[in-house]
Amino acid sequence: MIGGLRSARSALLTNADRLRQLTDQIDGILDDAERCMAGVPAESDAGLSAAIGTSRSSDGLPPTESMRAAGILFEVALDVLTRDEPDPARVATLARCLNESITQRVGRAATAYVTALLERNRRSQREERQRVAREMHDRAAHSVGVALQSLDLHDVFAGREPERAAAQLVAARQSLVEAIETIRAIATEVRDALGGRDLGEALTAYVNRFAGPQIKSMVRVAEGTAALSPAVAEELYLIVREAVYNTFLHADATRLEVRIEIDEAAVRAEVLDDGTGFDPASATGIGIASMRERLDALGGHLELTSPLSGGAGVRAVVPLPLPARRR
Repeated sequence: MIGGLRSARSALLTNADRLRQLTDQIDGILDDAERCMAGVPAESDAGLSAAIGTSRSSDGLPPTESMRAAGILFEVALDVLTRDEPDPARVATLARCLNESITQRVGRAATAYVTALLERNRRSQREERQRVAREMHDRAAHSVGVALQSLDLHDVFAGREPERAAAQLVAARQSLVEAIETIRAIATEVRDALGGRDLGEALTAYVNRFAGPQIKSMVRVAEGTAALSPAVAEELYLIVREAVYNTFLHADATRLEVRIEIDEAAVRAEVLDDGTGFDPASATGIGIASMRERLDALGGHLELTSPLSGGAGVRAVVPLPLPARRR
């Protein structure tokens, strides 16, 4: 069975727990087949859903992986049951019983997986609403507030200091322009996170929009990222955006570097800063959890580093099977 999974490049091999659970399910499938041959209905249990799919999005597998593993299970179990069976009719009946048992279990697993995806989508929508509200409050509303303050000062200076009054009008106009640009940028990202841009352009625009004059920033994106599917590129953008936002909000950094590298095996996104750092072991905030969830859904993982000397690194690694690339 392991050889079959390896030949199929199954994601099950990346999770020892799940692989052990899958192996354990063979006994249950054999029991189902025995009851089926005796005319007894199969017991209703979670079966393969524990190994091939689950209600938790972080542990579940896509249906394609479930079906691949189920096919391998069918071949292994059929070989065990029919190795010494000379009767073709019984072999056919055993094959039918095995197919029924495995199909029912995979069906339950697929239902759990879809439920997990719907829950993840609901959480993502909630997080996006919170992000939009945060940016509207922190940036757009702030700029409008500054504009109103400048207009109030214009009224104060209008009668006695015309030059200062005129300067306040200029400041108000600039603040309102910034507010409009912020609202337009937020609206664009709500409609399409990448906004029709490639990954490098979108990340550069985001960093430039939020990096203050005290931060020296750099974005380096490998040319090969153009081969990423839109879904993978957008998820990577959202993951890196969260890491960059955390740097701006918490790190008190003077340098920020974003790197995206890609090869045949994986795409790697890294955000580095020279700020105050953090304790990776206790980094369990909503932003970190969101990044982990997105990476789990892509079959990837998150690496956090923060040396004692200061600074921090957030590294997202996503394996690249063929479906992740544009065809």
